[in-house]
Amino acid sequence: MKVYLANLANTAFGYSPATVPLEIGYLKAYADSCLQDEVEICLFRTFESLLKAVLECPPTLIGCSWYAWNRCLTISALEYVKSKFPSILSVVGGANVPTNKERCFRSLIENPCIDFLVPLEGEIPFVNLLSSLLEDRGVKNKGIPIDGILYLSKSNKLIAGQSVKRVDNLNILPSPYLRGDLDEFLADGMLLPVLQMTRGCPYSCSFCVSGGYAEKQVRGFDLERVFAELDYLETNARNRSIRVSDENFGMLSRDLPIAEYIADKRKTSGYPAAVRLFTNKNVNERMKSILLTLKDFIPVNIALQSLTDNVLEIVGRKNVNLSEIEKAVDWAHGENLLVTTEIIFGLPEESYVSFMAIIDKIVTLRFDSVSCGPLMMLKETEIASQHSIDKYNYRIMYSLAERGFTRVDSFQNIEVDAWGVENKSFTYDDYIRVRKFMLLFDLLLFHGYLKEMLYVIDTRGIGISRVIMEIIENIQEYPFIGGKLAVIEKSCNECLFDTEEEARASCCLENLNKEEYYDVYASKTFFIIPVILKGELIHSENQGKMLDELAKSALKVFRNSEVKCFDDFSKEMQFAKDCAKMAIIPYWEMPEENVSFVSQYDLLAWRRNSYRGVLSEYILQKPIELCFQVRIMQEYNEFIYNYGDMHFSKQSEYFFRTVRTNNIRRFLA
Repeated sequence: MKVYLANLANTAFGYSPATVPLEIGYLKAYADSCLQDEVEICLFRTFESLLKAVLECPPTLIGCSWYAWNRCLTISALEYVKSKFPSILSVVGGANVPTNKERCFRSLIENPCIDFLVPLEGEIPFVNLLSSLLEDRGVKNKGIPIDGILYLSKSNKLIAGQSVKRVDNLNILPSPYLRGDLDEFLADGMLLPVLQMTRGCPYSCSFCVSGGYAEKQVRGFDLERVFAELDYLETNARNRSIRVSDENFGMLSRDLPIAEYIADKRKTSGYPAAVRLFTNKNVNERMKSILLTLKDFIPVNIALQSLTDNVLEIVGRKNVNLSEIEKAVDWAHGENLLVTTEIIFGLPEESYVSFMAIIDKIVTLRFDSVSCGPLMMLKETEIASQHSIDKYNYRIMYSLAERGFTRVDSFQNIEVDAWGVENKSFTYDDYIRVRKFMLLFDLLLFHGYLKEMLYVIDTRGIGISRVIMEIIENIQEYPFIGGKLAVIEKSCNECLFDTEEEARASCCLENLNKEEYYDVYASKTFFIIPVILKGELIHSENQGKMLDELAKSALKVFRNSEVKCFDDFSKEMQFAKDCAKMAIIPYWEMPEENVSFVSQYDLLAWRRNSYRGVLSEYILQKPIELCFQVRIMQEYNEFIYNYGDMHFSKQSEYFFRTVRTNNIRRFLA
């Protein structure tokens, strides 16, 4: 029996997402170990390759991994294939598959191209399905239950087998890497290898798919296997970076020897060039050891999402307390480590006013990078359920997804994202104001280009929200930045739609060649537009105007406050502007690794003290020479090699999407 498994990526603008499809590798590896030669399984990352194989040799079954990034593509692909080969069966698993029978029934009714659904972990149910089909390929027509599988009978009755217990001993699952199942994808340098060392998340955040899973225990693969996979990737992966899929790396004691193994490998061979992972938010002693071990790779991440008590309670989240956060930040800065966090605008009961209060409070905590994003309504999260939408009066609008376009011959797919743009706690106008705010705040404290300026402002008792809102509310006084903010408002009004169908219809890509796709699609994509604008703001031709207008706003707010020492503040602002120009790395050309300068302030001491105290308190009797430095120059060498010939807007998109937080600006050496 021939089976095709696909985790489809949109491909019109390169892979999206650009990762090795590890999920389907696990399914193949386990099925092969159980069924031996009874089934021939082939793996696919693109619809183009899948369709070619189907046309050459139609399979009995196509299985698809269904996620937020390929929600539309998966359905469109199955519909297209089944229109040509109605007898091909389909099975779908992944995060977009509901975990309860009622929603599974609805998904099957709404998507008749899906024959079988697999909730939760898929290896054992997938083998159960294959075994049933080997016995009787007409199993669906007979309504025979299959453990771990849900499907509709001829009369649209839901047929559900017994629930399958999750795999507690992960080591019974063969490694698709060590078997060579994923070598084809490892040979493609544009695909980032994904390493899974554990499964499970103990938290219950309602905005996250993992938060809805009932079983919370974190399980891990044996260390020997993890080390062997790292060795295999070093030898066989063309892409020299790694994405770790663990949701809370550092939670388990076993994570420290893994960190040490990665660090030792980097010292001896230079591999991996980069590691991307999500760390445990609790900075305990074990986590500190891990962070120090991997200090060249990762920042200290203390995820928050909100600081508003009732909001955190509603979304099922409990944060580290503020005093512990302050201690962790001070420890990290003392070790010359970056500290990052994330916050979301649009959660239930979060108002515009409470969100701005969060911004000002987070600045006082002295994070080096704060990712501030709007709420995306992900399928199968509790917050995106109809119950929550009705309870909090959410207004949902839709946009084209970043890089979410695929065209193969007559087949076309446009991916769509859903956003919570209004609820009973904030208005759509508030939403637009916050999206404008995010554009500037990203430069200040997500990418950290203007971090020194931000903390000069904050230490004088001025909330950064006041400075940014001064620009937003008086854009005629700040014409350069104001022009970019006007584009944000226009994009909200022109790139958000009430239905998915309207979003797709907004982008007419008929009769265009591949070179023309990008400009048309990007101009209509809600998420790409701010990225391009950020690139324009920091470009060497424009950064002076941007910095002057930000400083002008800060000085105006300062004058209107009761704070004294205006002359000292003006000098500090000029110094902060100079720092920003040196911190910005010109990714559109080969950058200098080191930029030396003479400073009248002890900037190193200010940083070690987590930027507490006004900068003038750190003035030196004798100026000293300091240096801003690119942390990992190799990443910029590779970036220029891969993207140096692209148009600036494309460079900006790739840069802000791929370069790591701890290497996106120059830092004090």
